[in-house]
Amino acid sequence: QIYDRLEWLYKLRGKQIKLGLEPTAKFLRSIDLKKIPYPVIHIAGTNGKGSTAYFICRLLMAHGIKTGLYTSPHIEIFNERIRIDEILIPDQFIEDFLNKNEEFITKSEITFFETTTAMAFAYFAQKEIDIAVIETGLGGRFDSTNVVDPELIAITRVAMDHENFLGNSLKSIAGEKLGIVKKGKKVFAAVQENELVLFFENQVSKMDAVLYWTKAENIQVTPDGTEFKWQDEEFKLAMLGSHQAGNAALALDVVSEYLGNDFSINKSRDILAQIIWPARIEVVSRAPLIIFDSAHNAAGFEMLMETLDIAFQGYKWIGIMGIMADKGIDTILPSLKRHFRKIWCKPFKYHRALSAVELSEKLKDNDIDADIMISGDLEKVINSLQSGEGLIIFGTHYILAEIRNELEFL
Repeated sequence: QIYDRLEWLYKLRGKQIKLGLEPTAKFLRSIDLKKIPYPVIHIAGTNGKGSTAYFICRLLMAHGIKTGLYTSPHIEIFNERIRIDEILIPDQFIEDFLNKNEEFITKSEITFFETTTAMAFAYFAQKEIDIAVIETGLGGRFDSTNVVDPELIAITRVAMDHENFLGNSLKSIAGEKLGIVKKGKKVFAAVQENELVLFFENQVSKMDAVLYWTKAENIQVTPDGTEFKWQDEEFKLAMLGSHQAGNAALALDVVSEYLGNDFSINKSRDILAQIIWPARIEVVSRAPLIIFDSAHNAAGFEMLMETLDIAFQGYKWIGIMGIMADKGIDTILPSLKRHFRKIWCKPFKYHRALSAVELSEKLKDNDIDADIMISGDLEKVINSLQSGEGLIIFGTHYILAEIRNELEFL
């Protein structure tokens, strides 16, 4: 039954993304949620939103706070998007919610993301959480999550992505992300490109809000994790990458602000050392070396390769890749050529997918050895790894889930 319901929900994805908050607000009114009954920490940005949201959630949990987390996309199952204290939303709630609201969703032409947002808010209200950590989907200003009046706001790094919706310059994209800033609120922002610093300061002060820049210092990336300093205290992350130190520092700033005197450095240090957020430079095997990463835009990809150059110095790479057609792959081609001996192009079904044939042709046109991966090829690909080589599965989360399942059977 849940399978049928989710199939119905996924069909809403093909609907035109509508910019505007009224459909979500109307939906929430229809389910008696005119006002969100718990405080919200709202997060926007291009890369690092999911990791930052997850860090904030786990830090709050470590302090005994019942925390709802809403993120997207999921890697393996839909339920990952909505969780309370690490427990995923049950199938039964999803089923009941969709059954009860199907008529309204159909009549009002509510989109997939508007539906999942309302579902998350309703579930958190029913379960009487202490606080929700809410990640925007696309942009910020017109994102359906922007119906909230947040307690605190966090903005991660802004980079080029979704230009067809958000504009063709960093400033226009940043303007959309900063659309979640509300009057008089505190805004914590990760380090941004130089051209955005003044822009951020001006936009936030226009809203009579207060901007705090956050920073991780003394960052060291090793094959085992990432060390950094925050407010002169030393921390270690199980996750790889200087960008993850930046995300963790942003999370620490937000949580220490929210908790005030109840904030504990030791609890925070202990939990950050344990956290793994799937498909973020995730080492799933050391021998052979296999890494999963959901890098799907130029900035994410540069961050991935920069981290691997430091953590696994001297390694050469084989890639398995699948990507959306609107992701501006041309900008990363020189870097792919530099880092990869060969790339396997993995087909996947989605209305925005770049076909494996087109991807492999693009790669070959740029002098990159590329092949189309067919079902059952994974073992062959792993066996082709030479000494000093690793395998990176990267791009859209659709291929990551498939390959993770295949790996489990090998």
